[in-house]
Amino acid sequence: MVTRRSWHLFGARNPGRSGSSPAAVSVGELSPAEFIARLDQLVAVYAAAMRPPSELLAGRRTIMAGHAGNPGFRALAATDDRTGETVGFGYGFHGAAGQWWHDAVSRALAARSGDAAAAAWLDDSFEVAELHVAPAHQGHGVGAGVCCCG
Repeated sequence: MVTRRSWHLFGARNPGRSGSSPAAVSVGELSPAEFIARLDQLVAVYAAAMRPPSELLAGRRTIMAGHAGNPGFRALAATDDRTGETVGFGYGFHGAAGQWWHDAVSRALAARSGDAAAAAWLDDSFEVAELHVAPAHQGHGVGAGVCCCG
């Protein structure tokens, strides 16, 4: 069973933001299987937050599903306690050679500071791959709750 924590979030964090703030949001960790089962909800949050062209969503879904199989995968989701709606999520995994981001950063670091520096920085890294909050819930601390790197 996944441990869930709840807290109340008030609009005071961002007083200039209009609209209602969520009364309470629960944050819980998702196993890789739970993450896959909720992919449609998570992609919907991604789409609302990022507003990508709709033709890119199927590819994003495939990428996210693949990430769930990476070593050290960890995902958190925020759920509005009133509606049961997923309103935010974050996930990441252990970075390793052969992964797109790890390799891109490794090449850039090696070019700037040498192979030893790149290896030292990336030897035991955790890649935060995605962190998104539905627009109506932005500015209320939800993203801090689903940052999976702590």
